[in-house]
Amino acid sequence: MHDDLMRESLGTTVEVGPFAVRRIHHSGKLNFVHLVADPGNELEAEIDRQIQFFQSRNQSFEWTVESRLNPPGLLETLQRRGFQIGPVEEIVVRPVMGSEDLPPPTRFRQVETESDLTDFHSVASTVFQKDYSLTTQDLRDHLDRGSRDHVAFLGLHQGKPVAVARLYSSAETPIAGLYGAGTLPEFRGQGHYRDLITTRAAFAHSRGSKLLRVDALPTSLPILLRCGFTALGETWPCRWKPQTIAE
Repeated sequence: MHDDLMRESLGTTVEVGPFAVRRIHHSGKLNFVHLVADPGNELEAEIDRQIQFFQSRNQSFEWTVESRLNPPGLLETLQRRGFQIGPVEEIVVRPVMGSEDLPPPTRFRQVETESDLTDFHSVASTVFQKDYSLTTQDLRDHLDRGSRDHVAFLGLHQGKPVAVARLYSSAETPIAGLYGAGTLPEFRGQGHYRDLITTRAAFAHSRGSKLLRVDALPTSLPILLRCGFTALGETWPCRWKPQTIAE
């Protein structure tokens, strides 16, 4: 799955080192580091290099740790170096089907207009209890450029947006990533999460994607497994930020 990490996308620059891939977003707030080779005895030095790079830019970044790919002890080492370890997630994958059992068109809508973006921001900010302005702007940038690499969908109840979900895909890579799916509390248990899985899978198929990937929290893992996903291993988001950056 490393090829996908090395592909530049709208607003993101990729720098590939001997052990790690660094993804730098123009906003300065969506930066990621992934190990792609075992640094062995140079692990501490590699961590130093990444910290120093983002420290010089006064920017935070996320180091993504995957149990099946990264060397033993990486998580503990990052924690000692001041990284905040996020909740464990399960990596799950599913092949993209040639046809998907799509919900009725009255149940969902692709985000394509400024009004849709406003609805997306409102629902996502409420569902996840955080400001989704940065993600909304990234979606707007993709729409303005005519890019379909990052798209979003709204789940609808009687025409009202009640759920959100996003998809990262590319015609250049076989893996499509499902992100940010959630439903307003009063509309949960009505199939919106499942609808948005099949909706995004169909879109991924239209782009030539072969595999869907989700980094699933325990709350969403059961439904994903029921929808045909297979668990591959655990992953942790590990966040580092300079002390001068306020929350």
